[in-house]
Amino acid sequence: MVRFTGSESSRSSVVARLAAILAEDTAPWRERILKRVAKEVPSFQLSGGLPESDLGAWLDKLEDGVLSRLQHGRPLDVRIFEEFGRAHAQADIPLVDVYAVLWIAFESDWWQLTEAAKGHDIAARDLVEGAEVLWSLARAASASVVDAYRTSAVRRAVERERQTSALFRALLADGFLDPDTTQQSLLALGLDGAKSFALIVARAAPDGEVSALPGIRAKLAESGQRSSWQVDLSETTGLVALDSQRSLAILLQELSRSVVGAVGVSTARAPGEIARAHRQARNAMESAGGRADVVVFGDHFAESVVAAASPAIVDPLVEATLSGLDSLGDDARRSLLETFLSWLDHRGEVSEVARLTYRHPNTVKYRLRRLETLTSRSLKNPADVVDLALAARIALSRGWNVEGAAAK
Repeated sequence: MVRFTGSESSRSSVVARLAAILAEDTAPWRERILKRVAKEVPSFQLSGGLPESDLGAWLDKLEDGVLSRLQHGRPLDVRIFEEFGRAHAQADIPLVDVYAVLWIAFESDWWQLTEAAKGHDIAARDLVEGAEVLWSLARAASASVVDAYRTSAVRRAVERERQTSALFRALLADGFLDPDTTQQSLLALGLDGAKSFALIVARAAPDGEVSALPGIRAKLAESGQRSSWQVDLSETTGLVALDSQRSLAILLQELSRSVVGAVGVSTARAPGEIARAHRQARNAMESAGGRADVVVFGDHFAESVVAAASPAIVDPLVEATLSGLDSLGDDARRSLLETFLSWLDHRGEVSEVARLTYRHPNTVKYRLRRLETLTSRSLKNPADVVDLALAARIALSRGWNVEGAAAK
């Protein structure tokens, strides 16, 4: 960097002279900055930044601090900049915009110095000395603004997360909130005004993924969907405002594109039914059986019944229905049940089951006949088919060895 080679007193004199030049033009300087901010950083004001009067007052403080440093050598009062950083972190103004306003102010100082130097017989080497001091102040100010902004932003993020968690818990607690409090909670979550909502419960596949729906909030926002989410180590819970008739269809489309685990979705529910929607979504997720799939509550009646069934009630029924398979090994029992469920899923098309399982059609028919023989049930009898379907789904979903007890 070019250094001024005169004495210390000469350097101080030059810097003081430059400070005097800056002091001559304070009001126009402030107006120029306000105009530049309005033109170049519109989001600063549109996002709820300091009103023009407050920003002007802050600029006055900034200029007083700079002049005090240049004229008298006093240390820069970083509290001015810390206040600026904190105020805009609390107003959720992007840091890049806050930084832009700060540098517009210092650039304006530099422009004012260079213009004034032309008419005040200031040598270039003296101007360099003033610039060194000015930009040293700019660096210190920037560091103070950024540190204060980040500290405040982290605190706000933690507090916002606590508030969001509390609001979620309250909304999901059945019968806990009255209508007015429900609306206030939805307003705080940014979901006010919607007449209906969908609740999502997702569980990541056991492959290291933190969320079953990575990036889902941003993806929904891109398609105009308002949502709020809670993520913990085991589950992701989302509440989505259904603002139009197509909202649910758009939601399901985005979920299908993002899913990496079991995802359950409720039907559209009114604000006062969010707790009920949560139960629906959880049941739908459980009915997915751990596979990476999006299941809407009510789409698969049998799976939903299986997911909601009480073990104390249904376990003895499953044992009685499938007791004829006790003599088989684990693999043989599982192959009979899986073949039967595949046959159900494909509307009794033996050829389709054979194609998907890479087996001969006669093998599929043999397994189905053997299941009938061992369970004393007929696949031509609808009532028997219903009993076997529920028993098979419960047995497989719970890891049963079909010997009367769950696998341990």
